[in-house]
Amino acid sequence: MYKAIIENKGDSRYFATTRHDSFVLDTEGRGSNPIDTLLASLCGCMGHYVRDYLVEHQIMHSGFAIDAEAGVTPDKTRLAGIKVRIDLKELRLDGQQAAEMLKFIEKCKVHKILRENPGVTVLLTGHKEN
Repeated sequence: MYKAIIENKGDSRYFATTRHDSFVLDTEGRGSNPIDTLLASLCGCMGHYVRDYLVEHQIMHSGFAIDAEAGVTPDKTRLAGIKVRIDLKELRLDGQQAAEMLKFIEKCKVHKILRENPGVTVLLTGHKEN
């Protein structure tokens, strides 16, 4: 199971702890913005599958880069869409390899949840019910 916890200590920072690491989120510039972190998570997940594809097919490479950017809706209440670019640097795949890689990286769980939009359940704990 995946898990993340954030703790706020009264200011704009959120101290995030995951199963293997911790980092700071902040909406005022003293840590990663939560939306930027979401995009980084998408890039990291897709990167895992890009690397696995290259290794599985014994394609030599010297690294790659993935970037994602998102626009916002005019009312600024949600993301308008996410565009991801995969830069294989000097590596050139033929058409079949490129299509296979794109299909392979669809296994990325972050990509799937963003693409399929299954919804999020939010529960409030620690409150007294009437």
